[in-house]
Formats: sequence, structure tokens, C-alpha cells
Amino acid sequence: MTLEEMFRRIVRAHLALILVCILVPVAGAAILVANRPDPSIASIRLQVISGSPKSATEAEGMNSLGLLVEYQRGELDEAQTWYRRAAEAGHSEAMFNLGALLRGRGESDEAETWYRRAAATGHNGAKLSLTRLLERRSESEEDLSPG
Repeated sequence: MTLEEMFRRIVRAHLALILVCILVPVAGAAILVANRPDPSIASIRLQVISGSPKSATEAEGMNSLGLLVEYQRGELDEAQTWYRRAAEAGHSEAMFNLGALLRGRGESDEAETWYRRAAATGHNGAKLSLTRLLERRSESEEDLSPG
């Protein structure tokens, strides 16, 4: 009997064991990945340093957290807090997001302020939103004027 024949006999005799040793770890890894929980807002909050952001990265994190709590949780008050903290640190996207949230709440004067600040940084979405806000305000003033 040659070495190759002996190897084939061993493989045939232990094929089930070989497959188990290969498939079980692969299946276990697939199950772990599929059941991995999404990071919770609480764990993200712990990663964001309290107080004013000390870097652009921290401001970006605060803006992202605002997006998360606004769109996934519907927590507008908390989203406003995170947007404001990032916006006050100069984050233009947070300025825009804060303006949009405020406009949606009917606080158009403060929304205008934040749209103007974001537009001053070159944020095109803020420029467009500011233009629309001012046009609507002008139209509503025309409707109220005596005619």
C-alpha cells in the first residue's frame, strides 16, 4: 500500500470528523456575526465626551449622534441638544441639521440663524434651505398685507 492510498483511506474513514472540524467553527462564526447587536445609543453616548467638542472629530460624533437619535429614535429634544453642541463648535453640517430641525418645529427665526451660519461656511444645503425659508416668509407676509 502506497502512502497516497493510506492517506485516502484515512480521509474516507474520518471524513465526517474532518467536515465537523471545518464546518462547526465557520457556522459558529456566522451565527455570532448574525446575532451581533448594533451598538446602542448609550454606548455611543459614552464615547462622546461631555462639554464642548475639542476636535472636529468630536463635533462630527455629536452631529452623528444627533442624526441617530432624530431619525432612529424620534427623540427631537435630544437630537437638538447634540446638533447645537456640534454647531456651536463650528460644525457646518450640524448647523444645517439644527436649522432643519428647528424649522420643522416652527421655530423659523432661530432656524434662519443657523441656516445663515451654515451658509456662511459654504454649505449648499443651508443656502438652498435659507432661500426657501425666506421665500416662504415673504409669501406669507404678502398674504397678510392689506390688499
